[in-house]
Amino acid sequence: MVLALAMAKEGGLRRRRETCDGAALSDETVARLQIWARQRGVQLRHEPGPVPPPLFEADSALLQHALENLISNAIKFTPRGGRSSFAWPPNPMSWFFP
Repeated sequence: MVLALAMAKEGGLRRRRETCDGAALSDETVARLQIWARQRGVQLRHEPGPVPPPLFEADSALLQHALENLISNAIKFTPRGGRSSFAWPPNPMSWFFP
């Protein structure tokens, strides 16, 4: 991810702006990493909040890459038999910066 950010800063990475569905993107990412979590003896849980995240404009490939890095780090550093949970914030106003 650091390499991608450095490339973006230098203009070597093309970003695509598109409408993203955060709920679908996180569901797909957690589902894809579920097998690896089981192999490591980690219970990976995706806990959707009471309100689904809104649609937003972003580069879905970069966002998915960031989510994969965060969740895979959680799996990597959770001890065998442990649990790692992923959830969107319950307060919709916390999804945006003031």
